Amino acid sequence: MRIRPYRERDISCIKEWITSERVHDMWCAHRLPYPWNEEVFLQKLKEEEREWDQSAFTAVGEDGRLLGFFCISYRQEDNSAFMSQIIVNEEERGRGYGSQMMEQALCYAFTIWHVDAVRLAVFESNAPARALYAKMGFQEEEYVPEALSHGEEKWGRYFLCVRRT
Repeated sequence: MRIRPYRERDISCIKEWITSERVHDMWCAHRLPYPWNEEVFLQKLKEEEREWDQSAFTAVGEDGRLLGFFCISYRQEDNSAFMSQIIVNEEERGRGYGSQMMEQALCYAFTIWHVDAVRLAVFESNAPARALYAKMGFQEEEYVPEALSHGEEKWGRYFLCVRRT
């Protein structure tokens, strides 16, 4: 697997990975309407690139298949990076691609951007992602109860951090 800058043509695969409103809310935390279209997604990426110095990446398998997607932004005030909109193709989960993608994202942040820390947020209801991030060395910095509503559910949000070793 390798990561590369996101390309507009990747959008059709990413959209297929958002298989339900629940997956959508876990992925983007209401930052996009559901269902979303390509124009709205591209506009949001450009807006977040301007506002947060954010870059989007796609994880690609050796055979060229798209396996995952994430955004990462640089935060000059504390020399850190923040990852968001992290997703792995549901059909490819359980094969180690999430770990590989996160390893490459962390390597990029620590060796190319030379940040001191990488942060992300994950909902308490997303146990598989929380387990992956713990395996990658992320530790809890903050917990916000009832941070997002999904239908009748209220999801707490963990803010996690891994520091350069």
